[in-house]
Amino acid sequence: MYKDYFKCENNRSIQIIKDIIVTQFETLDLDFDFKEKEIINTNCNSPKFCPITLNPTFDIDKIFLSVNSYSYWCQVVYQLSHELAHCFVYCHNNSEKNKASWIEETICEAISLYFLNYFYENWDKIELSINSLNYKASIWEYLNDVLNKERTKVLSNSKGYYELMEIEKYSQEKREDRGFEMFQLYFKLSDKNIKGLINYRDYIIENKKILNTEEYIKSFPNNEAVLYLCSLQNSILSGE
Repeated sequence: MYKDYFKCENNRSIQIIKDIIVTQFETLDLDFDFKEKEIINTNCNSPKFCPITLNPTFDIDKIFLSVNSYSYWCQVVYQLSHELAHCFVYCHNNSEKNKASWIEETICEAISLYFLNYFYENWDKIELSINSLNYKASIWEYLNDVLNKERTKVLSNSKGYYELMEIEKYSQEKREDRGFEMFQLYFKLSDKNIKGLINYRDYIIENKKILNTEEYIKSFPNNEAVLYLCSLQNSILSGE
């Protein structure tokens, strides 16, 4: 099983959360490279997925989290699901020439919300709930705090390729510039359409950081999330 390839500290909380998220990704029929990976909590400024192809001093792919404690379950779910989404994107297509950060970060942020909602809806079936059944309310509060953050329409209001590439350049530092669009994408997520998003790199025009929307839609014609991304890009580029 995919979960067996992810090592983490000997801590019950992180092991349970990791197993649930990775197993759900496996259930969604996502590609995997079957190479061992390590999850580490550290004092890094922000969580990050670090594959050995980009970090040759590493002996294994690593996922770095930045949580105060593994007992902060919402924070762990939010960060780990985001970085695991990056991981599964990479497992499917590891070409940096086919990476578009403005798309990938938006996808991974939306998937974090998907998993917060997943834990909320399934909390009474999860082992962590045995002595903390009321924690379900905390998950709902955490999810809504994220959803209610101030967001702009900078991405949607961009006009043309140049302005889109400015957003690409600062896609991690200025997440609020994609906040509205991430919010819209989240509400289009379902178990059936996440695979289409994870496979997005297959449809990037090499080194251009934009999608071949015609081919992408042709491959996933009934995927509402894919259609939204393609419509968003087409609208931006048509504004030149």
